[in-house]
Amino acid sequence: MTSATPRRQIFDSAEATQLQRDVIATVLHDLGSVTSALALRVEARTTPLELHDVRAVAELTEQLRDAVKPLVWLRGFPGRGALAPAQLVDVAFWWRHVHHVSLNLLPRGSRLQVVVDATCPPRPSALPAEQLALMTMLMLGTCRHFVDVNHNAPLMLNVLLPRSDSKHVALELSASADSVFEHSIGRSTRWRRFCVRAAARAGATLAWWAPLGADTFVWRWSVTLTDAMG
Repeated sequence: MTSATPRRQIFDSAEATQLQRDVIATVLHDLGSVTSALALRVEARTTPLELHDVRAVAELTEQLRDAVKPLVWLRGFPGRGALAPAQLVDVAFWWRHVHHVSLNLLPRGSRLQVVVDATCPPRPSALPAEQLALMTMLMLGTCRHFVDVNHNAPLMLNVLLPRSDSKHVALELSASADSVFEHSIGRSTRWRRFCVRAAARAGATLAWWAPLGADTFVWRWSVTLTDAMG
């Protein structure tokens, strides 16, 4: 990152600490579920493991490995060198875990659906971890904003995953037609302020739920990073 703000200060706040705890809580919950299933599988055996048992244990072991993978992009947020800007993270891998944590934060019944925009440049298979770290925090902060505004209203959002051209990387969310949240767009919460502040510190442009046009009821949230983040 070439901006004047030191990397560690971008997420130096109580809100960022809470979002990190949210990720850790999700990881611990998943670990608990898988380890319990693994323990039950092993303890139930009174005879040597048969082939189907071995396969089941191997599958559960793989789930354990997968459950801790979100920590790969979490641990770099404070800027202590755990994730270098040049390190690449697969976008599909990143989204799988961000999607999981986001749904854990949002009200029951919420949906995050990936969509494709034929007018956008092709998405790369991987992006620098620091870029995805910022997008993670902004997205999770946005989820908490809506929960603070109305914790009972499920969100139906379409997601354009991070994609890049020669100079920019962008992530977009848009409200599905069956979402009703105009009442929460303009509300000021600590989470909205956190997102705006974090984006500004990183030199990113955050468009906070602006209508797509005068004749449409679709709202869009987007974050754009310049190549200064690379």
